[in-house]
Amino acid sequence: MKLAGFIRPFIPNSYYHVYNRGAHHNCIFREESDYYQFRKIARRFIFRSRSQIFMRCFCLLPNHFHFLFYQQNPWTISEVMKSMGISYARFFNQKYGLSGRVFEQEYQCRYLPTEEIVLRVEKYILENPIRAGLTHWKHCGRVL
Repeated sequence: MKLAGFIRPFIPNSYYHVYNRGAHHNCIFREESDYYQFRKIARRFIFRSRSQIFMRCFCLLPNHFHFLFYQQNPWTISEVMKSMGISYARFFNQKYGLSGRVFEQEYQCRYLPTEEIVLRVEKYILENPIRAGLTHWKHCGRVL
């Protein structure tokens, strides 16, 4: 279900695979410090949710990211992702002297109705760097 802008309700007490990539398939992380800044921003907004959202795992790759979230109320993912996207885009554009979109579009998400699907998506997220040919990748795991 999609509403105007970034706000969309989700099923409470459910898992979601949330992901996005750079506009025009461009890199959203150009330097190592960009990954850490994105992680810092994500932690800040997840913490502000007051335990309404939990991250099961994540993966940040040069031109996209994945999160596996569990949320308790129907609005938390929308609030966190909107704030995180705006904050990181502001940082990225200021750092690199750019303007405009950093991300291709509003984040994408998939509802994960069963534990079996959650486990399959978790494996997909955690193995993403291997499929991309990145060994010993440190921007992927269970702790953001």
